[in-house]
Amino acid sequence: MEQIHDLSGIWKSRYEYGLGRQSEHQVSLKHEGAKVIGKSLSDPSGSKLKLDLELERRFLTGTWREKTSPQGEYKGRIFFGALQLLILDAEARRMEGKWVGFNRDETEENTGEWSLTKIE
Repeated sequence: MEQIHDLSGIWKSRYEYGLGRQSEHQVSLKHEGAKVIGKSLSDPSGSKLKLDLELERRFLTGTWREKTSPQGEYKGRIFFGALQLLILDAEARRMEGKWVGFNRDETEENTGEWSLTKIE
């Protein structure tokens, strides 16, 4: 894969955490130069996700930050960490990778799968 297409657009973001749990957001990505910034679209639960990534070859590396739903299990708590994704196809419509962050007690690291699939 030589040239990476523009990654700007609406993406479905899904990550795994805990024992088989998943979280999904619709995320708007803005791609300018090597920078890729993501922000979740309005979510009825009130959860907000931000991504700050840098593109190098087929890899996106950077940070994530989520403010959880005020009414949910984590009561609006902010979680954050690092993320690395690999662009899987020549059209740059699918990415998969791993995240790392801390558990709710901030006593140990957690990690899990993360994927982004372009919607539009």
